[in-house]
Amino acid sequence: MAYGLWEFGGGTGKYTPESSSTDKENDILRRAVNSAKTRYGNKIYQLKIHGGGYQRSGVPDLYVAIDGKSVWIEFKRPGADTTALQLKTLNEFRSLGIYCGTAESVETYLKIIEDILKIK
Repeated sequence: MAYGLWEFGGGTGKYTPESSSTDKENDILRRAVNSAKTRYGNKIYQLKIHGGGYQRSGVPDLYVAIDGKSVWIEFKRPGADTTALQLKTLNEFRSLGIYCGTAESVETYLKIIEDILKIK
């Protein structure tokens, strides 16, 4: 599966065998947020979205604002795919011109942030 800015996976919700031997999504997200905070300091705002009964399902895991732009990021374990509802939400955001993407690693997340910073 390809992940990054404007890349959302296939929406199958499936996990491959490799996904069971990798870090959990929240572990990857936590490391990614910490890495971005170290790299960008107070120039980046990151908000973890906690799902629950009062929130719409399918909303991405992280909201980020940097350099006057915002982006929504869905985190997945390596080998895991977005669900159909996550894919629908990400495509809906894209149709509205909202930057969004998926990340399965700290490196992918930082690359998305770098791609956002290149947009004029």
